[in-house]
Amino acid sequence: MVESLILVIDEVPFLVQSIEDAMGSLQRCIDLQSTDTKLKIVLSGSSVSFMEQQVLGNKSPLYGRRTAQIRLLPFTLPETKALYGGTLVNTILVQLITSGVPLYVSYFSSRKSFQENIKQLFFTSNALLYNEPLTILNMEVSDPPVFFTILELLAHGVNKNVELADKSGMSAPNVSYYLNLLQEIGLIAKKLPFGEKIERKPSGIYVMDCFCFISNMFIRTRL
Repeated sequence: MVESLILVIDEVPFLVQSIEDAMGSLQRCIDLQSTDTKLKIVLSGSSVSFMEQQVLGNKSPLYGRRTAQIRLLPFTLPETKALYGGTLVNTILVQLITSGVPLYVSYFSSRKSFQENIKQLFFTSNALLYNEPLTILNMEVSDPPVFFTILELLAHGVNKNVELADKSGMSAPNVSYYLNLLQEIGLIAKKLPFGEKIERKPSGIYVMDCFCFISNMFIRTRL
């Protein structure tokens, strides 16, 4: 039996930026040669919006050619505990701050105090997570300042569509568009407050991912 050969291409967005018509070339290889080979191609990338639109979207040259797709989920609390190795209380704090993202969890050292970890990861200009929220926004969206304005308002407790539109000076439909995109890339979530009646279209409130909230707070503090 001939075993399949697996080709993994990591960070596809960088490949596309570096090589003109990279997606078209992949499409032609798949269409012309996939039936005559045991080759399996795995495409991965950390930019959620790129992978969903440029790789999986209906305007992508690769549309309709996937055989499977996986959206990797964050670590559970036990998984974070296994990687971090600290106390249960500190593990819970790390989970809350990182939302279980493996790379962020790996930055926390159980050999240091929790306060020291926070200071070294967020509060020094050369820290690993010092500019991470801006880096994520620059990677995922075309107009980062607008999105960052919404994140700052959310950090100040402005968490409803109408309130966000009023404070930001944007129209409610535009705010809804930005909020939906922030939800898609996992930086915010829409929640139904306890006690609020479940209507046909409940209003709900928007809350920030804990990591993004803390990073945003630290950035505003240093500015």
